[in-house]
Amino acid sequence: NIIAIKWFLIYNFIKEKLMMDVKVNSDACIGCGSCQAIAPNVFIIGDNGYAEAKVKKVSDEDKDDAIEAMESCPTGAIEVDE
Repeated sequence: NIIAIKWFLIYNFIKEKLMMDVKVNSDACIGCGSCQAIAPNVFIIGDNGYAEAKVKKVSDEDKDDAIEAMESCPTGAIEVDE
């Protein structure tokens, strides 16, 4: 059904726009791993020993963890844009 497909596409477009953006400032990161411990679905420690965002857009389920990780980062290297 064409109408159902259109609604599905509109819903997904709006949902993505409402998702939170996240990134790690690699110049500020010291690789302590607190972000990965708090939000393992959002952050990883990369091969270089520093944190990286696993995703560019954070799901609703992981939003609180991403914010907690940002607030817990000792160097303020995590940025979130709600």
